[in-house]
Order: sequence, then C-alpha cells, then structure tokens
Amino acid sequence: MIHLTEERFQQGKTWASFLGEMSQNRERLLRVLEAVQPTPDDVEAARRAAAFHAQPLSVLVLTEDWCPDAIVNIPVVFRFVDAIPHTRLRFFYRSENPDLEEAYAEEGVFSIPVISFFDAQWREIARFVEQTDEVARRKAEFMAQYPEAERWRHSTDPEEQARYKEILARRTAALLRWYRRDGLWRTAWQDFVRLLEVGET
Repeated sequence: MIHLTEERFQQGKTWASFLGEMSQNRERLLRVLEAVQPTPDDVEAARRAAAFHAQPLSVLVLTEDWCPDAIVNIPVVFRFVDAIPHTRLRFFYRSENPDLEEAYAEEGVFSIPVISFFDAQWREIARFVEQTDEVARRKAEFMAQYPEAERWRHSTDPEEQARYKEILARRTAALLRWYRRDGLWRTAWQDFVRLLEVGET
C-alpha cells in the first residue's frame, strides 16, 4: 500500500509548474488536451464515482516527460480532476522521487504513468497504470506489423537500434492520433470512473 501524507503530496508539482518545466513533449500534450472534451454525461459520471469516497480526493501522477503514455493520459486526468469539485492534482517525476518509485515497485508497478487516487484519509482508492486495455490491444496490433522489432530492440547493431527507435516513434505518432482523432481518450476517462466506482487498486 502506498503511504502518502498531505505534506508529501504538496511537494508535488502543480499543473502549472509541471507544464512550465516540460522540455520534450509539452506541445504534444497540449494538443491532446485540446481533444479531451468531456460531455455533461462524462462529467456527471466522474462526479458520481468520486462521491463514493471521503472528500476531498487527491490525485498523484508519477511520470516522466519522455513517456508517450503520459503524453496522452495526463491531459485526461487533468480534465477529470477539473470536473470534480475540491479534487487536487500533483505531479512527481519518477527519477526525482525514489521513495515513490520504490513504493510502487514493491507492489510490482514499474510502468508509468501511475495515476493514484486518494481519499480524505489518504487511503489509495484507485490506481491506473500506463494504459487502457484498448490502447494495449492497438499497440500489440501495431507492433505485429514489425516481427523483427523485438530482435532489433536487443540488438547491438546501431542500424537495427535506429530501426527500432523509428518504429517506436511511429507508434507514438499513432498513439497521439488514436487519442486525438479516434477519441480514445474516453477509454481512460471510463477507466478512471470504473476504478473509483469499485475502489479497485
């Protein structure tokens, strides 16, 4: 179980400071943010799910600037938190917060982003890790087009390493399209709702 306090939570970065410090993917993240436009039904579902828990809710995001899944999911969690009155959001870079990295690793969580929801008593009531099931399925289909990719990933040949990096760049571009054009951001929103409803971690 992740142990958090008000003092530790407040050491995280606010939305404004997080955006201001981004050096790699700020523009990409903001383009996804433009596409995340929840409907009144989406907002109502978020508020209804949050109401199951002692208020206010606090949301911790463990992330890194370079992470493609963070680029697409952070805009969703920002809109989600913004839809729920009195809910707070803080960002922590994994590389700068070894205590949080270790705490999640002890529970078998090594991927990012990690989005943890805490109630007023600092009980972790929901946790989203890395991606939705639909994104995982689409990624697998995408990588199936490149059967040699896994070998290139572990290759010491510079040319094959470059090929693998190019494939990852194409997959990231596809991920951004899925969220912006296909509306796949809603699958993350729905996951947040579901996780809060069942109190699942």
